[in-house]
Amino acid sequence: MQKAIVIGLTLLLLVATASCSEGDEVSAGPPGPPGPAGDRGEPGTPGANGPNGTDPVDAATGDASPPPAKQGTRLKTRTATVTTTTTTSDGAETVTSYPLSEWFDTVRNEPCTFTIAADDKTRCLPTSLAIRDYSSGSYFNDASCTQPIAFTLRPASTSCGATTLPPSPPPKYMIFSKSDSSCGGTGIRPLGAPLVPGPTIYLKTSSTCFATTPLSSYDYYTMTTEIPPAEFVESSTTIVTSYAVD
Repeated sequence: MQKAIVIGLTLLLLVATASCSEGDEVSAGPPGPPGPAGDRGEPGTPGANGPNGTDPVDAATGDASPPPAKQGTRLKTRTATVTTTTTTSDGAETVTSYPLSEWFDTVRNEPCTFTIAADDKTRCLPTSLAIRDYSSGSYFNDASCTQPIAFTLRPASTSCGATTLPPSPPPKYMIFSKSDSSCGGTGIRPLGAPLVPGPTIYLKTSSTCFATTPLSSYDYYTMTTEIPPAEFVESSTTIVTSYAVD
């Protein structure tokens, strides 16, 4: 009888084992809690420097920024710094500053600007040191019309607002329009001595010399010989337009 009981229990165990292996799979349980954080490692070594960037490109033309100006044997670039300080009555103050570059003629020892000269060529003329002659070479200080004079509009003495400007250099030249220039060229001559004209100056038209009254709103100067345009540095300009399809 005991042997029969052992055999029965063995059969029941086999049946239970078979039913567990042949039944539906059991779903996984929920994940366990996270483990503790590990220690932080040592930082790595810095990476190598990257390559230099390219020059900025103009969005309109697609061209890179132009190279800096190249110095000539005679013409050099000269840079000044312009500083503007504005103060208010209640103590506020702003300061702005910017560079100002100009060409400088080292032979003539003066700044110059590229302008169409009397020979219709572009040359670096000292226009910033010049005042414009309104006489057109037709006015004289004597009744025989042999002593030419020049005159220019006197600058206004009044100013609007409290702005202190640096003193301007004294004028050194007279500039005038060349009537025989096909390109509207500018003639230039050294400024003569200031002149206080008498009650009469003289205007020459064709071969006639007649009297006229000087105007008090003009400053008058003696006339000097025109400087040949070849004494100033000549320049030429090349313009290249590049196109790109978007």
